[in-house]
Amino acid sequence: MRRARETVIALTPTRAATSASVAFLKFRTISDFQPHLDDESYLTPLTYASATPYDSANIENHAGEECMVGLCRNVVVMGVCGVGKSTVASRLAARCNGHFLEGDQFHPPENVGAMASGIPLTDKERWVWLGEICNGIGALNARDDAPVFLACSALKRSYRTLLRVRTGPLAIIHLDGDSAIIHQRLHARRDHFMPPSLLGSQLRDLEPPDTHAEAPVRRFDIARSLDQIIEEAEHFCRRHVASAGRSPSGETPSRQQIP
Repeated sequence: MRRARETVIALTPTRAATSASVAFLKFRTISDFQPHLDDESYLTPLTYASATPYDSANIENHAGEECMVGLCRNVVVMGVCGVGKSTVASRLAARCNGHFLEGDQFHPPENVGAMASGIPLTDKERWVWLGEICNGIGALNARDDAPVFLACSALKRSYRTLLRVRTGPLAIIHLDGDSAIIHQRLHARRDHFMPPSLLGSQLRDLEPPDTHAEAPVRRFDIARSLDQIIEEAEHFCRRHVASAGRSPSGETPSRQQIP
C-alpha cells in the first residue's frame, strides 16, 4: 500500500500482515474523522476481500442490502458496557470455530485514560478506535476463512456501517437489558477501566440496530441465562454466517487476538 501523504490520514493494518484484499479507509483531513450520515463523501470507494467497491454516496443502503442478500463474513456482539459482550463473543467463537477479537484492546491510551477518569468518548475518538478494529478484523479475514466474533459496543448506526463497509456483511448480536441489571454487573466487576458512571452516556448514545436495514440482527435480553443466550446466538450464527462451525483448512483457527 502507498504511504499516506502528509495531508491524508490512512488507517491500514498495524502489527499484522497486510494484504491487497484488506480494505482501508482514507480520510482527507483530520476533521473528516467525524462521521456525517447525510454526507458520506468523507469515505473513498472501498473494497474488501471478494467484494466490489461501494458507491461512497450510498453506503448506508448498499451495506444494508449486502447484509440481506447473503451470508455474513463476521459477527459483532454489541451493546453498552456491562452486558457481557466479551463473554458471549468468546464463547461463540469457541463453539463456531472462529476468531475472538476484543474491541477494548484497540483503544489508544488516551481513550482508556479518558474513560477511566469518567469522561465519555467523543465520536472522533471512537472513529479512530473503530478504524483500528477494522484493521484487526481485516488481518484475521486475510489469514483464513474463519469468522471473526468481535466484542464491541458499536453504539451508533454509523459505527456499524463503518464496520460493515470496511470488513463485509456483518451479523449483529445486540445484548440489551434493564439498566438496573447492568448497573449491578458494572459495580460487581473488577479490573476494568470503564467505571459505572459512564453507563448513562452510553445509553444516551445507543442506537439499537434496525432489524430490517441492518439485518441480520438478533437482540438478547441479558436477564436470560447465559447458556440460553449462547445456545440461541449460536443457532443464529450458523444460519447467517458463512463459515460458522467449520474451518476450510481442516484446522481449528487460533483465537489469538490481534494486539
